[in-house]
Amino acid sequence: MSQTAASFSWQWGALWAGTAALLLAVVLGIVLLAVPSPDKIARLRAEVANLEARGGKAVLTVCGPEKRLCAEIDTQGEGYGERGQYRILKGY
Repeated sequence: MSQTAASFSWQWGALWAGTAALLLAVVLGIVLLAVPSPDKIARLRAEVANLEARGGKAVLTVCGPEKRLCAEIDTQGEGYGERGQYRILKGY
C-alpha cells in the first residue's frame, strides 16, 4: 500500500512540475513576441526623431464649419512665399 501511495505522489509531483514548466515556457514565449528587441527599439526611436524633425510635433486640428485641417503657427515669425502665405509651425 505504501509503495502505491509513493508512486501516486511521484506522479502528481511530475504532473505539477510539467505544468509549471509548460506555463513558464508559454509566458516566456509571449514576452519574447510582445517585447521588441533592443535593435528594434533603437530603430523606432530614430524614426520618431526623424518624424519630429519633419513636422511630427505640429499641433493639428480642424477649423470652421467645413472642418478644414489647421495647424498652430508661430504668429511672431515672418511670412514666406510670394504673398507671405506660409508661416513657421509653432515649436520649429
